[in-house]
Amino acid sequence: MDGKSVSLLLACLIGAALAEFQWTELSQDGAATAPAPRGGSCVAYDEANDRVVIFGGRGDNTAPIYNDAWIFSMKTNTFSKIETGNETNPPARFSCLCGMFNGSFYVTIGEGVGDTFFNDVWVLDIDNAVWRMIEPSTKARPEKRYGAAGGMYPNSGLLYVSHGFSDVRYSNTWYFDINNNEWIEEHREISTYSLTKPHGRCLVGSAMTGDRKFVMYGGCLSGGATGGLCPTKEGWRYRAGGWKRSEIDTESPTPRQYPGMALYDSDHAILYGGVSDVDQVISVPNYGRDEVAVLDLGDLDWRRYKSQDDPASTTGYPEVRQEMAIISVGEQRVIIFGGSKRGTFGVTYNDLWLLNGTRTGPKIDSSTAWMSWPVLHGIFMFLGWGVCLQAGAFIARYFRENSPPLWFKLHRGLQVTGLVLAILGFVFGYLSATGEHFAFAHGGLGLVIMILGLFQPLNAFIRPHPQPRTKFRERWEIVHKNTGRIALVLALINITLGLIVIGAPLGLTIFWLVLFGAFIGLYMYMESKLQTKRLEKKMETKPQDAPTTTTTT
Repeated sequence: MDGKSVSLLLACLIGAALAEFQWTELSQDGAATAPAPRGGSCVAYDEANDRVVIFGGRGDNTAPIYNDAWIFSMKTNTFSKIETGNETNPPARFSCLCGMFNGSFYVTIGEGVGDTFFNDVWVLDIDNAVWRMIEPSTKARPEKRYGAAGGMYPNSGLLYVSHGFSDVRYSNTWYFDINNNEWIEEHREISTYSLTKPHGRCLVGSAMTGDRKFVMYGGCLSGGATGGLCPTKEGWRYRAGGWKRSEIDTESPTPRQYPGMALYDSDHAILYGGVSDVDQVISVPNYGRDEVAVLDLGDLDWRRYKSQDDPASTTGYPEVRQEMAIISVGEQRVIIFGGSKRGTFGVTYNDLWLLNGTRTGPKIDSSTAWMSWPVLHGIFMFLGWGVCLQAGAFIARYFRENSPPLWFKLHRGLQVTGLVLAILGFVFGYLSATGEHFAFAHGGLGLVIMILGLFQPLNAFIRPHPQPRTKFRERWEIVHKNTGRIALVLALINITLGLIVIGAPLGLTIFWLVLFGAFIGLYMYMESKLQTKRLEKKMETKPQDAPTTTTTT
């Protein structure tokens, strides 16, 4: 038994004894016998032969995109390159999805050289070292993409592809049925404004958790004709066509893109790595190298644990990283390979680590609270359009007769404050978008609302004096009042759309919908009182019929 095998055996024994997450370095970074350093590789576990198959990936800024295949033997802790015997290999790619079925390795999608995207399917006969491209029996197939969720549950024969990105964000879910040689679209595209399903996103972490089951976390929702957070804290569970979201709370990991996820045991998946501090983010706490997040697959609750280092390793833990390859290699055993340094693609790794142990040990309770431009945009728009401007218009409509000089001062002060807040919110919204700013309904409608809002103070500059009441004054009031009313109604609708598009916590969305209903109810009540009062006043001033007189003779 060689030194590495002894190290692995000791790690397993230590992990079992401590009953905590334990890291063991099986291959050091920079090892000459390992694949070249890379991130975005695809990895699968061949349980029958106790080996890990690694394909593709991208090197650092000066390195190429790869299409080579490697084996890491869990028995001997050694790498070996698969020297394919045919000239036709899959095009080089990264961010692909793969799986094992009947001893063969299958791979699909990904991004290649020159922003080329794929939706092809390739199979590698490992024992004979031969690649073959599969031609599906029907024309149906997913759009070309990368950064998707999915993969293959061991020997299910179903290779899943969900969400992802090319020139747009996708939200549909497909699987390739190996036995029937066809693509099946199991779930169609999801509306950007769905409350119960995840709309388009990419760069997620995901793990197959069963036959036709997987989970995904984080990713980027903004750009590609959709809006939202980039990265996000949303986690989702998929079961044969049905979606359910994990609640966002203090136990959830920080928002991330390019994280790694793997099935850990029959009831739990783990999340490790990823990057949080990207362009949309103003402030976010960085996770530590020792943090392992655990998702309960039943109730979808998160817990974060502190893992134990490898005392035999010079680094102790894997360096913090993103887009690593990660896969379950048995009950409570996970392998991670390679990846790039957190926050940059300029540094890549080729080390390989084992995580084992049970889900106990020190919990991490540090805050995962964060702030981003979209969240700041939402706060300022709510205060501007949802509070100040609504209140200013409400006072002008229903209190002008009760407090003649005061109502106008309050109205003007609230409208100016609300518009300033809205302008700031609009700027924050512009800073938050990672792609087309107005290519989706919330962004386009927001632009229309801001134009209507900015028209109001410009309109006020030409406001004629109320006395004498001229035709111009009457027309001005019609334009001023109705333009403002249209903007306020659209703003209430757009705030609702904004909460949905960023995936706000369910409690916050419910609070806003209740408040929205209260606004509508209050407006209806006050309008009823106003119209009743006006009708009574009209009846009081209506001329009475002249009394009839009778003449007697």
